[in-house]
Amino acid sequence: MDRYRITMPDGSMIDDYFESDNDAITAATEANRGVSRGITVQRYASGGDLFATHLPEGGHTGTARRHRARPQ
Repeated sequence: MDRYRITMPDGSMIDDYFESDNDAITAATEANRGVSRGITVQRYASGGDLFATHLPEGGHTGTARRHRARPQ
């Protein structure tokens, strides 16, 4: 597990442990009511430096599957 710093759009910050960058990004997005805009997720390196993680282009859209309508 790695330690991450999550900064929310209102400026509040929390440090927590997650299994992966994606887990940290998903948790931050869910905490912000499904919106990734304005969220910063950074991972701590062994020396204490912070490295930015990268949200997918257009933000994180979650893991919900989109189903097409079935032909009748």
